[in-house]
Amino acid sequence: MNNSIRNIAISAAVLTTLTLSVQVEARKSDRNHKKAPEIVFSKLDLDQSGTLILDELQGNEQTKAEKKLARADLDGNASIDLTEYLAKQRHSHDLSTYATEIVQCVQALKDADEASLIVVPSSDKFASPEEKFAQLDSDDSGAISVDEIVQALATRQEIRFAEMDSDNSNDVTLEEFIQNGERKQATRAAVKECIDSLVDVTEVI
Repeated sequence: MNNSIRNIAISAAVLTTLTLSVQVEARKSDRNHKKAPEIVFSKLDLDQSGTLILDELQGNEQTKAEKKLARADLDGNASIDLTEYLAKQRHSHDLSTYATEIVQCVQALKDADEASLIVVPSSDKFASPEEKFAQLDSDDSGAISVDEIVQALATRQEIRFAEMDSDNSNDVTLEEFIQNGERKQATRAAVKECIDSLVDVTEVI
């Protein structure tokens, strides 16, 4: 009798574990499905024309800007000062002194593989947090307003669209969208590899 109860308990535990594993894998699969480039492209393609235009990438900057400001505006004065900007961990890393070395390293990785999708970044990408803040603070007021965030987001989308539109046709096909994603992934991996090899993270935090 005890053996039977024990066997039932073991079976139940195994079944529970299997069920949880299936649920976890299902959630992972669902997340991956949502991130699949075809799915992302379809969501961006508002008129379902099969191509993207710049207007489809832009348009909700105001909402995004308001959310970004709300998350960073610690004192509630409707703007982001330098202290608040630097409080965001991703803005606190200063790689500016390593910029030239990082760019050279990425170039070397690209040169080592003729088929590489890596896009060598400019050294401006590794500007100090203070320099990035100054670029966003376009009116030199010492704080970033929601309007300045809106403008920065719109400019970023223009740059993103130009990067995707490889044939300069003023629209982006699914193939161009996927290729751009692959280039970004390869570039991101190369930059990370170079930063990891050149920089002691504790020095830039």
